[in-house]
Amino acid sequence: MAHAGFARGRAAAFTAPILLLLAATVARGSPPEQSPAALSFNESKLQFPSSQTVIAIKACWGAYIVYVDIGPVDQMLVYRNYSEFVVAYPSPGFFGLAGAATDTGVIFVGRNIFTNKIQLAVLDLGPQRKAPVFYDLDIGNAQSVFVKGNGLGDYAGGSTDTGKLFVHWHTMPVGTHTYYTLASNTQPMDVAYGWNSFYFTLSGVNSLARVSSAQILTIITLIYSPLSIAYGPAAGSAGIFEISDRITPGIWEYSPITGTGARRVLRAVTYGLEYTPDGLLMGFQLPRTISIYDIVSGLETSYVSQKLATIMDFKPVPGRYPFGALFDGFDSTTPQRSVVLLNILGLALVRDLVSARREGDFEEPRTFTPVLLRAPGPPDSQR
Repeated sequence: MAHAGFARGRAAAFTAPILLLLAATVARGSPPEQSPAALSFNESKLQFPSSQTVIAIKACWGAYIVYVDIGPVDQMLVYRNYSEFVVAYPSPGFFGLAGAATDTGVIFVGRNIFTNKIQLAVLDLGPQRKAPVFYDLDIGNAQSVFVKGNGLGDYAGGSTDTGKLFVHWHTMPVGTHTYYTLASNTQPMDVAYGWNSFYFTLSGVNSLARVSSAQILTIITLIYSPLSIAYGPAAGSAGIFEISDRITPGIWEYSPITGTGARRVLRAVTYGLEYTPDGLLMGFQLPRTISIYDIVSGLETSYVSQKLATIMDFKPVPGRYPFGALFDGFDSTTPQRSVVLLNILGLALVRDLVSARREGDFEEPRTFTPVLLRAPGPPDSQR
């Protein structure tokens, strides 16, 4: 395809500003209510049938993992049970930039290099699996976009450059959105769902933007510059948000009831906050460090990737033990992009649920219920 070189050039340009350097590892303390244990890491680079495959982004739903391949053939590669190839769907001109799970499959936000428009690709992985359907998004044409969902059919995202936000509630027709236009200097960076609302981080103006299920936009002023945000459990409460600081390394608590809470120091500025199945915070620190933070003990464990020179994005793999996450970025030995599966051993055996559902990748909100035993195997074997 003639635009394959363009796509790879776009991937390189997108990562040009990454100049930070970090490499440090410390031991993790005892998790709550467990005997002392250390985390161990094992990573392996994924191999695809074609050596020309270039993965731009990925998303997980149940036992499915979907990769957006940007060259030389534009396609979406669907795998089941991690390694079983299912189908390849054409996605002509679609350069994937961000992905998330819904209640019936996955979605991707990307740029159509033929029309120069930002699009949403909806891929239904349910019983009547369908090829992706593409919808134009009215958020400008800049590549700095993001999207997240709650695994129940609601999702939201936006553009960092234009300040435009979009929200889709599961009651709306497929492919339709409510848009909110903020000033371009607000710099929306990330979003999380909790308390029946989507909360967007606005790094440029030290604020959060809350969009309620009633579709009302509210701006909340903070005392720091928010970067990444995740919603998770809190002892004795309905749950709180954890927000990383864009300027000073650390994470802040935020409660919709009490506002800004405690600040915890981290080793470096942390991107892509997610929760591990046993309630630890996970993110990455440029250029290639994975950070896992124990909120209770206040200890941070770091692991420097041996396979990637730069981490671009990661997604936890749902319903799997040992816990695994898929990282993508630029290879440590070649100029190509690669995907690495990182297994993390030493986490507690727990079952993650969203409203008693097992489908989806359970981004927010999530609760954590202990189980006595969970054997290794694909998600379907754990039902």
